[in-house]
Amino acid sequence: MSKRSCIVLAALAVAACSARQKAEITETTFENDKQRTEMLEATLRVMDAHPDYVDELFRLSRAHPRTQNRLFANTARAVADPEFADRVAAHLVAHPHGLERIMMATLDAAKTRPEAQQAIVGAMAGRAPVAARYLVDHPRQLATVSEAIVRQAIADPNTKEKMTEILKQVIVDRAP
Repeated sequence: MSKRSCIVLAALAVAACSARQKAEITETTFENDKQRTEMLEATLRVMDAHPDYVDELFRLSRAHPRTQNRLFANTARAVADPEFADRVAAHLVAHPHGLERIMMATLDAAKTRPEAQQAIVGAMAGRAPVAARYLVDHPRQLATVSEAIVRQAIADPNTKEKMTEILKQVIVDRAP
């Protein structure tokens, strides 16, 4: 029997079964590396042609936290690639409420993770002029963040001297 015939036969068998039976048939098909890759590729091609199927897949995946967590873990690793990161960022900035929520959740999740904190600080330092512009364009939020930075820095003996030096320099630079 040809590969195409096997796929058609599997599809017909799956169509006539319950979700549990379909999962068993799919599992058997997926045990073969080549068949699994072909089925996944075929599925992706159909989804490329029907974006609404992707929306349905996403909706259904929310009831499957292990699968969704694996997709998130893969995405988190993949954003190390600048091109991929740019694509993800474009989607996030298209949805400002979600962007704000993910930024807050990321800051919260990093509270006990020094490497994550360093990554956040590195990103802010790497885009300091851009971050500064965003804050300057929003004076109320600038005041909130600035006050928090100054209070934290002055309370920390490791940064108090550096912060005092920076503030003095800013005042000197602004003097007529």
